[in-house]
Amino acid sequence: MIAAADLKMALADRAEEFARWLLPNGRKQGGEWLVGSLNGEAGQSLRICLSGAKAGVFRDFASGEGGDNLVELYRQRHGVEFVEALRACAAWLGEPLAASTSSNPRPLQKQAEKPASYQPTDEERQRWMKACDTLASDPERCEQVAKTRHWKTETVRDLAVEGSLGIEDNKLVFLYDTGAKIRFRQQGEKVIYWLFGKPFIWRGAYLSIPSRTKIFLCEGETDAIALLDAGAEKNDPAKLVVAVPSASTFNEKWARLFTGKDVLLCFDNDAAGNAAVDRVGKFLQGHARTIRAIDWEGINRAYG
Repeated sequence: MIAAADLKMALADRAEEFARWLLPNGRKQGGEWLVGSLNGEAGQSLRICLSGAKAGVFRDFASGEGGDNLVELYRQRHGVEFVEALRACAAWLGEPLAASTSSNPRPLQKQAEKPASYQPTDEERQRWMKACDTLASDPERCEQVAKTRHWKTETVRDLAVEGSLGIEDNKLVFLYDTGAKIRFRQQGEKVIYWLFGKPFIWRGAYLSIPSRTKIFLCEGETDAIALLDAGAEKNDPAKLVVAVPSASTFNEKWARLFTGKDVLLCFDNDAAGNAAVDRVGKFLQGHARTIRAIDWEGINRAYG
């Protein structure tokens, strides 16, 4: 007998074998399984991580669909309810599903509508994927970025594999569901601009996964990466680190993405950061289950 949590871990341990079985027209590239879409045709828009802490995480760069485990991949692939997907995956493993799991199914939750302001064109999506590939497929470049930014090489590679970080013209690119933002230094000055698209929440697609309930909302992508680097998401699948593009950038419509979630506002200890805590906190009220902010004297405080 196998419980749902153990089943997900068992599938992650055999992620490549499972991906080859479920989506046989795909191909392996580095640590990923690449396929055209959930329909199973050949291509590379849908990417499944095959190893490490992110094994089982998948994302379709064309549609924005994704998930954090292989049971969810099966569910979306075949359009079935969660319990049916559990039973099928347990059967693939050769293990009967624990009765407590099958008799008490998790209620299906409608994913929050993504209030994105911009949908990238096909040409922009190709540019997006190329930026990811350039970084994810080059261990030396991952190491170079990590060394320059004082991040872990594993963190850089994982973010490239999931489609959140890339390289274009030897410059670091932060990839959003709604576009791509580049940042670099030129003659000692910091340069930041949008290659294409419009602002949204960095790694915002993961907010649609019901199990991600403990949210760290950071001021900027680099702060979010520092948290990921410190292990903020490790050993707790409910935790998720996301970021706003800047302290002054938060669309009120984005607040509904945080519905029912526990949010910790991780903004800078300066005038702009404090103003953002008040502004974003007000938007989240009525949506988030709890809202807290970092007190830079060392204690988290409840918002309001």
